[in-house]
Amino acid sequence: MNILFIEYNFFHDEVLIPQIDFLYKIASSDNGKINLFIIMNKDIKKKGTLDLSQYPNFIDNIEYKLVKKRYNKLTRFLNYIYILDTFFYILFHKIDIVVFNTIDVYNEDIEILLKILPSKVKKIGILHNANLIEKYKNKYDYILVLSKLIAKNINMDKVDYVYPLLYKYKNMKQTIIVDTKINKKFKICIPGNIEKDRRDYQYVIDFVINNQEFCKLHQIQFVFLGNINTPEGLRLKKQIIKQNISIFFQLFDYLIEYKQYMDVICDSDILMLLIHKTVKNFHFYKTVKVSATFNMAFSCNKPMLMDIAFKEHEEFKNFCFFYDSKNHASLKNILLMIFENKNSLQEKINYIKNEKKFLFKNQQEKYLTILKKLST
Repeated sequence: MNILFIEYNFFHDEVLIPQIDFLYKIASSDNGKINLFIIMNKDIKKKGTLDLSQYPNFIDNIEYKLVKKRYNKLTRFLNYIYILDTFFYILFHKIDIVVFNTIDVYNEDIEILLKILPSKVKKIGILHNANLIEKYKNKYDYILVLSKLIAKNINMDKVDYVYPLLYKYKNMKQTIIVDTKINKKFKICIPGNIEKDRRDYQYVIDFVINNQEFCKLHQIQFVFLGNINTPEGLRLKKQIIKQNISIFFQLFDYLIEYKQYMDVICDSDILMLLIHKTVKNFHFYKTVKVSATFNMAFSCNKPMLMDIAFKEHEEFKNFCFFYDSKNHASLKNILLMIFENKNSLQEKINYIKNEKKFLFKNQQEKYLTILKKLST
């Protein structure tokens, strides 16, 4: 079985990595039942997220081709030659299954390729915004969404889920210490691009302003894990400086490299989603959309702080602490409970580590089952 992964964009590489992990050991064995091929954007290799060195004998077992994609609407048609290259690449290598890692963002090139691919080539699409399922359901032989909750809400044939967890970090040993008597900050990490429509950052600023003594006593530090040099980021930074609360925040005024990004998450005590009812697309995040924070938390075995609106879902119940974003007292009480019950974080971590659907073997078997269905 010859399987080709395609990621023309410069993002969602974190979703590509575990899929390769699922198949690499099988592909690198002597039985030769699976051969892997990759076509990906050159910028992914530059970012260093997909570390080819972690796959011994990579070139012998996975052939890859790099493309450069232009996003400017006036010039990108000049570079669409890579679509034709991909078409001939698929024919030459006798590809059986193509896995499109992103089918719903900057996808004009994929739409063109779908029209010219032979019907015998099976197509799997990774759908990141499942509210668009009706648009894509008939274009692919199988669609994968990024959580069990989303697959359940869609409830369609030939739609399943996979958790794109980074097992390199999931299997790392980590020690959790919640003790404000030692000189250690309690780090609450908020990963992602700092944009007003994505998260309710103002809630955190106001929380700190109104609870400075509490934050100081428990050495709380909120980590905005994204480049602060955005319109929303600069507005928040100005407010933080004006209110003289900089000691309660860790900010980054540059584009964070992948390794540092993951190190900061691993060094944090807890992640915070910050998706409240005031956030655009809040309803989608509750039903058909996944924030990358979810999978970063599950990858690094980190519990999350989430709005109480998410508590109704089994997907999050055992892994998260919930607060009511309508007020600050609720968040303060949850944090106080964590500080007073030093085992509470570890209990959540154990739930994440032991959850069967997150285990590598279970995910690998699930992924292989889907491929076998398409290859028969």
